[in-house]
Amino acid sequence: MIPVKPVTAPARPVQAPPVVDSPLMLFLEQAEVCREQARDAARLKRFRSALGLFATALALCRHVESKGDETQIALAQERLRSLSVESTTYGELARTARRGSR
Repeated sequence: MIPVKPVTAPARPVQAPPVVDSPLMLFLEQAEVCREQARDAARLKRFRSALGLFATALALCRHVESKGDETQIALAQERLRSLSVESTTYGELARTARRGSR
């Protein structure tokens, strides 16, 4: 009888979930998800959906701005500025599209 060596799979490193400084950082991450979904909705000319998603992202950032520490507040304010510009731009597109469909 020939001795059989057990076959073992090479050990793979286990990836830990990303480290989040605080729950408020999750709000900022979720705001980014909303922003990306809003952009996708706008590309599909679903401007009302896009504006709702931008509003959600803005609300998440405002929450962090009101409850966060110095670093979180700075990040939230930066994102609020860019989200406001983007939201206004897509709002104008929505109004233009509505006028064009009448």
